[in-house]
Amino acid sequence: MIDPANPHILQGQVACACFEKPLTADDERFFGPLAADVAGILAEEGELQEIDGRHYWSAAEQPAKRVNLRTISDDTYTIADTARGGKVIGNVDSISAPELVYPGAVYLHEGQSYLVRSLDAEAKVARVEPADVDYYTQPVLASSCRLHRPDETRTYLGGEASFGEAEVTWQTVAFRKVKYYTMELVGQDKLDLPSQTLATTGTWWTAGNDTLTDVQRGGFNPIEALIGLRNLMAAALPAIAMCDRRDIGGMVDSSNLGRPTIFIYDRYMGGLGFAQRGYELLDDWLAVAGRMVRECPCDAGCPSCVGLPNLRPPLHHDPDLSGGYPVPNKNATLLLLDVLVRIAEAP
Repeated sequence: MIDPANPHILQGQVACACFEKPLTADDERFFGPLAADVAGILAEEGELQEIDGRHYWSAAEQPAKRVNLRTISDDTYTIADTARGGKVIGNVDSISAPELVYPGAVYLHEGQSYLVRSLDAEAKVARVEPADVDYYTQPVLASSCRLHRPDETRTYLGGEASFGEAEVTWQTVAFRKVKYYTMELVGQDKLDLPSQTLATTGTWWTAGNDTLTDVQRGGFNPIEALIGLRNLMAAALPAIAMCDRRDIGGMVDSSNLGRPTIFIYDRYMGGLGFAQRGYELLDDWLAVAGRMVRECPCDAGCPSCVGLPNLRPPLHHDPDLSGGYPVPNKNATLLLLDVLVRIAEAP
């Protein structure tokens, strides 16, 4: 799911269009009001040339080669079946590869289970072979972030909201084997994979001390409330920014600002404007998150509202499986949202 008005995405589409036919002002009806600005940026970069009000493609390379229909990232791993002479059965972006096709992982393709034998970082190849197994696998991740000086910041609901550049580092340190149907944990193996660092953009919000104190006076752990809200915000952002759940990630971090901070970021190098869109529509973002948890019929929290606090599930992750990822307290999150509503309505 994509937002065609996202300038990061529109840039590739406008370039491909200009290669086929000169772009004119009338083409705004196809590409939207940002098309002219995007064309101007491409012209400054030397890829387009404006002649008599029309933009022509002027670079030697065909732009379609840079627009991947399967993944937004150009940096991908090939998934090769060694039992069939290395036949390619799929690909995955480099950010997701250590979470999906790590050595020992079970990869599903067209109903067939494949066991990942190796992940070659230099050749960008994951080598798999068919395997008849009665379990699937889940990665165990360790992550951290480093926030840079924000591009934009403002006081928001008793705290402070910011948008800017950040670096996210994570590593797949182990994986679990989970039996089909019974959800029984049948094993866990360690992994020695290098960590990944992603330079991206994100939105972060730091709650005010009074807000956290009100949650604590209500008998709840403020961190658990923030984790629940973070999960809701990650689930709600795709509806606001027109993206896929896997395009974003998030965490609750205290190491950067010395206070618990909800951080939501784009899972693409340099960012693609998803978190920025959330920053611009924070009120709508939190309103959607609030409706999600209030309208959920569960009693104490479930994967449909506040849990799980693992925001980078692989394709075959079972959200109903517990064990290491407890569902945050729903009532703590509801209390936090109620406190924020009172702050917003205060004169």
